[in-house]
Amino acid sequence: MFRDAGTAVDLETAHGLVFMGGPMSANDDLAYIRRELALIERAAAAGKPILGVCLGAQLVAKALGARVHKNPVKEIGWYPVRWAEAASRDALLSGMGRPSISPPAPSCSPVHRPAGTRRSAGESRSTAFSSISR
Repeated sequence: MFRDAGTAVDLETAHGLVFMGGPMSANDDLAYIRRELALIERAAAAGKPILGVCLGAQLVAKALGARVHKNPVKEIGWYPVRWAEAASRDALLSGMGRPSISPPAPSCSPVHRPAGTRRSAGESRSTAFSSISR
C-alpha cells in the first residue's frame, strides 16, 4: 500500500514493506530519505519482511549498515533481469512470474548487501537493478 510521505506507517499492522525506485540516491541528505531510512531500521528491528528495488535496495542496504556508492556507468534502458536463487524461497517473490527485462530508469547505485539480506534479482550487466530482501 502506498503511503503519503506525511502519513505514519503502523508497523504493527504491516505484513511487510516494499521500497521502490526513483532518481535520487540513498545518500542524498533529504528529509524524506532520512524518514525512509528510519522506517526501514524500525521494520528490521521488528522482524518485518522488507523488499527494496533499485533505490529501495539502496535504502534497505544503507539502513542496515551497508555502504552505498555511485555506479561508475549510468545504466538507462531495457536489460535482461535474472532472478537469484533466493527469489524462489522468498515469501514475497516466490509466487511471482519471472521477469525478463528491466524497465528504463535512472542509474541506481550498486550496494554491498548487509548481513541477513539476500539478492533477489538483478539486471544482467551489473547490480544496478538489484533487489534485496530481508
